[in-house]
Amino acid sequence: MIIIRTVPYSEKEVKEILKIRCEEEDCTMNADALTVLTRIATETSLRYAIQLITTSNLVSRRRKSTADG
Repeated sequence: MIIIRTVPYSEKEVKEILKIRCEEEDCTMNADALTVLTRIATETSLRYAIQLITTSNLVSRRRKSTADG
């Protein structure tokens, strides 16, 4: 058996992950929205924040908005 030590992502790392995910989802997000999403991810979970990207992108497209944030 091998024990692998893990550590939580830093806020900077979470923000970078969310930026990459936005690019993959082909959505644009302003800096304020990304900051709020990063805070949500650190307070809840990264998975939840990524789900919010997808949801906001769908709502934005339905409203024909140019930015998700």
